[in-house]
Amino acid sequence: MISILYLVRHGETEWNHIGKIQGHMNIPLNEIGRHQAKQLANALVNSGISKIYSSDLQRAYETASIIAKELNIQEVIKCPLLRERSFGSFEGMELKQLLAEIPDYETNWDIVDNSIIESLEALRKRSVSRIMDIVTETEGEKILIVSHGAFINAFLYDITNGQQGPGITEIPNTSYSILLYDNESGWKIQFLNNNAHLSQR
Repeated sequence: MISILYLVRHGETEWNHIGKIQGHMNIPLNEIGRHQAKQLANALVNSGISKIYSSDLQRAYETASIIAKELNIQEVIKCPLLRERSFGSFEGMELKQLLAEIPDYETNWDIVDNSIIESLEALRKRSVSRIMDIVTETEGEKILIVSHGAFINAFLYDITNGQQGPGITEIPNTSYSILLYDNESGWKIQFLNNNAHLSQR
C-alpha cells in the first residue's frame, strides 16, 4: 500500500531573513512567513491530506497550523523529534560566526561530537527513524510533515543515497516535496522542493 508524504519546510522567520542560526531556539514566523504559509495552504487545499505532523518549534507549528486551518484538519500533531538540527552554543549567532569555526558544517559528516553541534549522522538517524514511524502509523494515507531545512536535507540524503541532501539541495521556506513510500520498493520522489505557490499573489 502506497503512502504519500508531503514534506514541508516552515515559513520565513526574522532570523532567516537576517542570517542568524536558529537550531532549537523557538523563533516565530515573520509576516512574510505567515503569508508564505497561507499561499502554501491555498495550493494544497484539494490535496486530500488527512493528517499533519509538525516539529514542536513555533515556526514549524505555526506554519502547520495555518495549513491545517485551510485544509479543515482539526489537529496538528507535535513531534519534538522533527526539530531542526541542534547547533549548540552557536544558536543565536550569525551564520558567519559558525562558518568561521566550522566552515564545512553543512557537509562535514565526520563531526561526531554532538555537544558542539548535532552531527549529520545523528540528524540523519533521527529524521529517518521518526518519519518511518509516522509512515508506518499512517499507512496508505496522505500526510504532511512540517520541519526544517537541515532535517529535511538529512532525510533526503538517506533516501537518495547521497544524491540529494546537505550542500546539494536548497530548500526554500515553505517549499514542499512529495514522496511516495511502499514496503516493497521503498521511497520515490515524485516532486522535489516545489515553491511555485510563492509566485502567486
